[in-house]
Amino acid sequence: MIISYSQIEAFSHYLVAVKRCSPFSVQAYITDVRQFKAWLDLRGDSVSVQNYIDCLGNYSATTVRRKIAAIRAFNRFCGLMSISFLGDGDQV
Repeated sequence: MIISYSQIEAFSHYLVAVKRCSPFSVQAYITDVRQFKAWLDLRGDSVSVQNYIDCLGNYSATTVRRKIAAIRAFNRFCGLMSISFLGDGDQV
């Protein structure tokens, strides 16, 4: 899984222009996707989204749900843009 900053920037524009998300929602989603990207960059390609979710034990249930929602939304966006994001075995 490789996520680029340009993909995240395009996702941000999509959230604003197409989904019409509030600035606070956009900021939270982008922060969550950037944190996921940083986590992936440290661990390499042999990890799954479930590995990431398992590492979120220090967060409240509400925060974990939002982080999962952000990754799902980013995955849907990548699908719309025909960008490969998740591997075949990964589900969010």
